[in-house]
Amino acid sequence: MLEEEPIPLKILKRFAPYHEIEEAKERRMVIVKLHAEGWSVKAIAGYLRITRDTVYKTLRSWIEEGEAGLEDKKRGRPKGVSKVDLKAIDAVRRLQKNPNLGEFRVHAALAQRMGIHLSPRTCGRILALNRRLYGYDKPKKSGNREKKPMPFASGRRHEYWSTDVRYVDHRLPSDDNVYVISILENHSRALLASAITRSQDSGAFLSVLYEAIKRYGSPEALVTDGGSIFRSNRALAVYEELSIRKEEIERGKPWQSYVETTFNIQPT
Repeated sequence: MLEEEPIPLKILKRFAPYHEIEEAKERRMVIVKLHAEGWSVKAIAGYLRITRDTVYKTLRSWIEEGEAGLEDKKRGRPKGVSKVDLKAIDAVRRLQKNPNLGEFRVHAALAQRMGIHLSPRTCGRILALNRRLYGYDKPKKSGNREKKPMPFASGRRHEYWSTDVRYVDHRLPSDDNVYVISILENHSRALLASAITRSQDSGAFLSVLYEAIKRYGSPEALVTDGGSIFRSNRALAVYEELSIRKEEIERGKPWQSYVETTFNIQPT
């Protein structure tokens, strides 16, 4: 029986997956070898278990720099190169004579008046250095107004949920608007549900609310702005059925919504 049956082929893999090859240059050379043998980018990516972008990047470095392009490159600014020089430090020192200028105002003044581009954080470090060297005072805070308390600060989980809709500045082929609808839990700042949608209507909002409630249960209160999609008959019926108290932020005060901060830090 053994003689009659063909001997099974033992297929050996020529190269290990990309990230299992220890030497960086060696694993990039594997990409070049496979490409030279006629392998497509898609096939190389699947075989080595990497993304196509990695394959394209490696081949581009090989074409532009040859074998040197396969070596690891040091990241960051080259040693000895710095944006902060004596000219920048002296410019900050002269601006710092005005005690009302903080790091953000100094950052803006350097860019607008002198063409020196430093980040606000870097300006802050130079300001602190100058204060130690020259004894300058810290900028005084304007006014004595107390910080206003958040009207919907929660004392326990799921006491308040905040929801809002934000337009997304997209680069899709279509000219139609794209929106993101998100629901945030005020106590933990956790994003409970979110969706990208072509419309900002009651149906889109309720679908996101449904996903949040299905997973976490219903909140005691839902905080929104005065948008009509949050006050539609369908939405009001859902609130009443689930005993959700409907709350609204004051007109012209978006800071009262906890989800507003989340929108401001979302990448687009």
